Amino acid sequence: MRNSTNILIANMAVGDILMACVFPYVLKWLYVGLQWFDTIVGTILCKFVHSIQVLSIACSVMSLVFISLDRCVVIWFPMRRIFTNKVLKMCLVATWVFSTAFAMPLVVVTTVRYKHGQYQCYEYGWPSKKAKQNYVLSFFLGTYLIPLIIIAVAYTLIAIKLCKRQLPGVQTLEYQKKAHETTKKAIIMLVTVVVVFAVCWLPLQAREIMLIYFPEETAKLFNSDEVVIFFTWIGVLNSAINPCLYIIFSENFRREFGRILCCCMKRYQPETYLGIPASRATPMTTPLMSRRITTSTPLTTPLTSRRSPPGPNERETLPLRNLTVKH
Repeated sequence: MRNSTNILIANMAVGDILMACVFPYVLKWLYVGLQWFDTIVGTILCKFVHSIQVLSIACSVMSLVFISLDRCVVIWFPMRRIFTNKVLKMCLVATWVFSTAFAMPLVVVTTVRYKHGQYQCYEYGWPSKKAKQNYVLSFFLGTYLIPLIIIAVAYTLIAIKLCKRQLPGVQTLEYQKKAHETTKKAIIMLVTVVVVFAVCWLPLQAREIMLIYFPEETAKLFNSDEVVIFFTWIGVLNSAINPCLYIIFSENFRREFGRILCCCMKRYQPETYLGIPASRATPMTTPLMSRRITTSTPLTTPLTSRRSPPGPNERETLPLRNLTVKH
């Protein structure tokens, strides 16, 4: 499970977990509006709950972008490892730097003020209305429109390559079918995650953009408390849907979820891989399975300098490590 795609998915999961911090503020806003409390703790929490939602959204969408690029590179250049550990670490750092860059303006402008006989938590620090509009527009382009275009192009290239690709070497029909099915399921899972993200955040993002260019009309249509709460609920629902999608579409995730939740520490040993029995696995079919077989069952005895030469009807056995292809 510890490959580049799953590590990026785990990074996205961290962003989804941060969305849980938004719910207390949403419930507070639903019942008491902007009312807040004073002191330094009130100011810190006010800035935190306003910026954490932006941080979560930006982290999720950037993780989706890097996942799509990773899959596209793997499909188009299967013999080259471009997403190395160093590149993967740079992607993770870039994700959080990008997310923090969008969250910091809200940390600055959000404050607690005493208005209308009560303390209120809101974005009172914008220098001008134009500055807020520019931020909303840049947030829409940077965390929604442009990333979705990049993801759409990447998955389109993946689809084109999968339709035209042919597995190398002489392969059985069953092996080819299993390989295509495995790749197809993985791509369907990732595309579904992207589509769900786009659909969930579209209402709230569209409302924010419409408030910039059509403020009066948008205020009449989408400014009621019920509509705002519904749009916000649809957006944060995306964070709860993602783990369900992984369980539905990925057998690996289902197995690992079950192992963790059931506290079963027994390591899973696959019986087959792409339709190939584990007993017949070789380094060229699956490096992971070959490594498990070579480490668990000694198939051969290494040669030693004192071994007697083989007889006329015997075949000399070479050490397995000399035949294993390093990956």
